[in-house]
Amino acid sequence: MTTYITLLRSVNVSGKNLLKMDVLRQLMHELGFHQIQTYILSENLILQSAEQEAHLLSQQIHDTLVSGKW
Repeated sequence: MTTYITLLRSVNVSGKNLLKMDVLRQLMHELGFHQIQTYILSENLILQSAEQEAHLLSQQIHDTLVSGKW
């Protein structure tokens, strides 16, 4: 497993257009990530994946968040 840090922009975990952190963690779990942790009440995450291609993970996260199916 490789550990990744995600620095998400334009994802609100409080305020307008809210995406709660527990929902964000659940989305990442559904994408197959492990050991998912949020960092200091922000949209930033620390997580693990067996996938070695970071750009594939980035695209997968992007597509999920843009889809709005959360």
